[in-house]
Amino acid sequence: KELSLNKIMPTLIAEYEEKKQKQNIYHYKGMEGIKTVLRDINNYKEYDAFGISSNLGKIVPFYFPHWVRERKEKKLFGRMIKTEDDKLGTPALVGLESYKKMFHVKEVPKEFYTPAATFIYGNKVAILLEEAENAVAVVIENKDIAEGYRKQFMAMWDSAKEENMDIY
Repeated sequence: KELSLNKIMPTLIAEYEEKKQKQNIYHYKGMEGIKTVLRDINNYKEYDAFGISSNLGKIVPFYFPHWVRERKEKKLFGRMIKTEDDKLGTPALVGLESYKKMFHVKEVPKEFYTPAATFIYGNKVAILLEEAENAVAVVIENKDIAEGYRKQFMAMWDSAKEENMDIY
């Protein structure tokens, strides 16, 4: 019995460790908090995001260009959903061709605007309130929650239309 148990024990331990998920919740305030979250996002090859707006560049105006350039240097990619006619500042920072390589952007009607942007990256979900006076971010680190948000993102992505490049 002991030999049989010793044979299957590594498999049982591996399954147990896989089920025991890492989960954390972090709360950030103000410009420095938003910068902390953006730095964390740049540690991942790609992200999906919805609720994106031009407000992010206004919250961290001096850091935002650095963040975008770092994404370009590291060849990071993002899929984003924004509201129509919201002119993002990113194409002006990196040029339209680089912007198209770095991001795939789709749009939803204006009535779906929200001041909260949601980024899904790795096993994390970051929700940023993009208001200069009350900038706040919450990051949830949990594989199941991140996967759930990715499914929601894909449902929105499939129904969103391609970004109108004529506004740039």
